[in-house]
Amino acid sequence: MPGGEHLLAESATEEVARRLSGQGWMFVNGDRFALAKAFSRFRTDSHDTWEALPADPYAPPDTGRYRRYGRLLWQGNARAGRFRGRLLRVPHLPYHQKAEFNALAGGIDRTFAPLPDHISGSALVRRLLRFDLAAAGAGQGLWEVDMHMVRIAPGPGGLGRPAPEGVHRDGLDAIAIHLIEASGVEGGVSSVFDDEGRELGRVRLTRPLDSLLVDDRRLRHFTTPVRRRHTVVTAGPSRGWRDVLLVGMRRSTSVDGPTTGTRRNG
Repeated sequence: MPGGEHLLAESATEEVARRLSGQGWMFVNGDRFALAKAFSRFRTDSHDTWEALPADPYAPPDTGRYRRYGRLLWQGNARAGRFRGRLLRVPHLPYHQKAEFNALAGGIDRTFAPLPDHISGSALVRRLLRFDLAAAGAGQGLWEVDMHMVRIAPGPGGLGRPAPEGVHRDGLDAIAIHLIEASGVEGGVSSVFDDEGRELGRVRLTRPLDSLLVDDRRLRHFTTPVRRRHTVVTAGPSRGWRDVLLVGMRRSTSVDGPTTGTRRNG
């Protein structure tokens, strides 16, 4: 995106929505978010949660994926060109994707440990969600919001797979990938593709809050495996990980919002 100004949902709504709508995807340099204090607080408050993330029970063996999942409802109420609305809590439910969107784990209910309140209710997450929703054009109406707290931590000499399902859609309106931290790993290049399989762009998220947003209705995406940068050490343990917040957004099909049953994409 042009320019070096800070990006806030309240001030950049038209710009980000126009870019995502026109191109179908956009990269945002993490330095452009005016969230330094909120990010610092988030890293301190969330450290133990990242370290204790449970393994993704639905990922293939040796994928190195750890995960928690949460969901909110957004009630858009834009007025006089200003992006407004509120985030509402909804019950925690299993996650479900149709098999057409996820050939690996689609068609089944997946139950993940819920996101703790200090994650989903943090100032950083709330402001990132507002930005993502602004980019998706969620100025009016009800939108369902999925959040996945994902760590990819490859084993010694192995690969961690952010997207073991391959090039895919998620069955949503838009998705966002926000890098929290990448330490001791290489790889993890994200690409977007059209329906003919042409790669339209690629980016490696390297700095805190580097972000990729994709119009999931039009384009598919994929992130390459990651491996530990140092496979041999002379002293002490070797560790590597890639921590991201994954956000999925979709217009709600229910007047009252999803409150019961399984959360279903597509």
